Amino acid sequence: MSRYATDFGMELTWDGEDILFVGKIEPGYPAQGPTYDCGGVPGEGPTVTDYTFTNEAGEEIEDPDGKILDALEDKILEAYQDQIADDKYDAAERRAEERLDAGLDR
Repeated sequence: MSRYATDFGMELTWDGEDILFVGKIEPGYPAQGPTYDCGGVPGEGPTVTDYTFTNEAGEEIEDPDGKILDALEDKILEAYQDQIADDKYDAAERRAEERLDAGLDR
């Protein structure tokens, strides 16, 4: 997984209304064990940054206290992880098909 922020968007339901989330996902990084000169670095999971919510009319929904994000963040990050897994599977499938087409896997 890349360490760079990824643009991500999805439709969600908040308070009975369909809304659109668009934002960046910082993927985080795994924990690193101790070394000779470092006691180790704890990992950090993915986080949502630079986001907006819009309603069906295309109007931005204000979230100054982060209440909407707090309620929906787990769903957003789960959908992001699913998309990453799907992308990896699709890429592996494409590589396998390319190898077959090239006659390398016969």
